[in-house]
Order: sequence, then structure tokens, then C-alpha cells
Amino acid sequence: NVYWYNDGYYGELVRYDFKADHDTGEDDHSDGVVRRYTEVQLTHAFGIPGHMIMDKDSGILYIADAGANRVLWVNTDDTTYNSQTIQSGYNAGFEELAEYSSITGIEWGVLATGLNRPSGIALDGDQLFVSQNGNGQIVAYDLSADGKSASQLDSVQTSATSIMGLEIGPNGHLYYVDNGRDEVIRIDPFADEDGDGVGDQVDDFPWVSSQWRDTDGDGYGDNLSGWQGDSCPTV
Repeated sequence: NVYWYNDGYYGELVRYDFKADHDTGEDDHSDGVVRRYTEVQLTHAFGIPGHMIMDKDSGILYIADAGANRVLWVNTDDTTYNSQTIQSGYNAGFEELAEYSSITGIEWGVLATGLNRPSGIALDGDQLFVSQNGNGQIVAYDLSADGKSASQLDSVQTSATSIMGLEIGPNGHLYYVDNGRDEVIRIDPFADEDGDGVGDQVDDFPWVSSQWRDTDGDGYGDNLSGWQGDSCPTV
């Protein structure tokens, strides 16, 4: 019954804990705990959702901050934070809660910057995928051991006109939402053992990255044979 919320109106991260199931149609939330992480500033981009994903093993929450063109991380397992009860303002006129507080001092930081309206976000092991609504690209990051930094692995240009949510599905397939075309698209991964950009299934030399190298510039690949190859790769 715990939910994390990207509050675009106030520009803050919020955690809701409803404690117990209130059942369908019930409206007694007096046992609820709401905590606003006022230092984790989020920037709303109109019409673009900023998704979040939790790494349940590390307790790190990753947030696509669309308006600020960045991805944030928050250590939700950090217990050194400060808490102050909110007496008025946000909850003025609403029902009383078991706790309504402002949280400061929690550990958080910036994972990646320079993105173009990041929206969707998905986690697969130690790899994080982020969709960029501004240019239709999906970028992949390799997370560090503590999950608080990352290096960019690769990116793929999709045909989406307004890419948004991402999800890892069965067999490691990556799905994304194209809001502009009202479609859900699946991306099929392919193995590329030698890293030359040619999938192993269609690669004549799947373990040789230099297969397309043309040392003598005659238009024939060094490692290919027969009519399409080069019997004298240096001449």
C-alpha cells in the first residue's frame, strides 16, 4: 500500500502509505502517512509524464525529471532524514492523517543530465532505460554497484512521434508507448558478439569486429572470400 508520486503541481517527490486496504468505495484515510520530500525538486513538462522506477534490492528510486531534462536517484532506504509535521498549506481543508510531514536531509542526486524531455523509465538488472519524448530516442545506462551513478551504454532511435512509458517484458523485450500514434511497440534485442553493429544471426563473422574493414580501400572487405571478398586485403 505504499506509492511514490511525482507531484508536478508542487514540484516535489511524495510518498503515500495507506497502511491498510480501505476497500472499494471507502474514504476513511485517517491511518494514512504522507511524506513530502521537499528537497527533491521535480520540474513538470506539460503533457509529458515523468515516470519512476524502484530498485527494490537497493532501495534506489529513479525519476525521469522531464522539465529539467535529467534523471534523479533517491535513496529511499536512507534513515538519516529529518521530519517536520506540516500544519497547514498543502492539507488545508482536508481530512486529518496519521502523519503529514515534510522530509529533508535524505540522500539523493542526479544520475544523468542533458536529456531531451525524459519520460519513460525501466530497470533491468543493472541497466536503466530512459525514453526521451523530445527526440524519440531510448538511451541505456549501466548502473554502478551502488546505483548512484551510471555510464551511458547505447541509444536507439525509434519512430515514435511522442514516446512515453517504457517496460521490460517477457524474454527481455523492451516495450514503449507512442502516445502520438496510440501504439505500444516492442523492441526485439539481438546479439552482437563482436560489437560491430551487425546482429549475430546475419553476421558472416560474428566474432570478428574487423570483418567490414577495407584496409586497401578497394571496396572489398578484408575478411570476406570469393567474388565479394578481397584476396589481397593490403593491395
